[in-house]
Amino acid sequence: MINKLEDIDLQKKEPIIQKKEKKRSKLSKKEKAELKQKKKQQKIEEKLKKNEDKKVINYITEKLPFIDVTENDEFEMKDEYLEIFEINAKDISSMNEDEIQMHILAWGNFIRNYGLDHKIVEMTFPVSTSNQISFLEKRKEIIKSDIALQILNEKIFELQKIHENRYNNEFYLLIFAEDLKELHTNKERVLDLQNNYFSVKKLSLEKKIKILFKLNNMNTDF
Repeated sequence: MINKLEDIDLQKKEPIIQKKEKKRSKLSKKEKAELKQKKKQQKIEEKLKKNEDKKVINYITEKLPFIDVTENDEFEMKDEYLEIFEINAKDISSMNEDEIQMHILAWGNFIRNYGLDHKIVEMTFPVSTSNQISFLEKRKEIIKSDIALQILNEKIFELQKIHENRYNNEFYLLIFAEDLKELHTNKERVLDLQNNYFSVKKLSLEKKIKILFKLNNMNTDF
């Protein structure tokens, strides 16, 4: 008797499914034309935007007088050079009459003896607490006490609120010169005219840029 099972493959075979490739529908001539026109319009709009941005940059460059910053953090302008000092302001409300008179005389002495083009600018800036906050953040990395960390976090929060809500009235002295050599001479003259009642301090380049930015954008807050 012939065993028919030998001729039968008992392994289950998966049905063979032929995948049919989905044919892409061809675009009509009208659709091709519309797509081509859309891409062309996009390129035109991108080009116009680039040209518009370039015009804005060129306009700003033409209007602003600043050209470059010197190696001593002074400003080269189109027609002259500029340096900025911060005036050490005093609270005259806490002074007696004699002290107020001495400060007035000191200012008169500076204006009379300096005798060159200058400008005094008053600005309002938020109280800076960034250095204190950075110091406390570093302290947090080495402190393990939960109570101490809570105290530091409260102090940081307090400093952040001070920066957000308190402002200082600051006064700046802007001096000008036709060239760098003259500017350095003028700077020395300002420093030589300092006394107990009139003094200035040098500023970082970052602070000078903020002052110039605010002069050209008076509604800006820092």
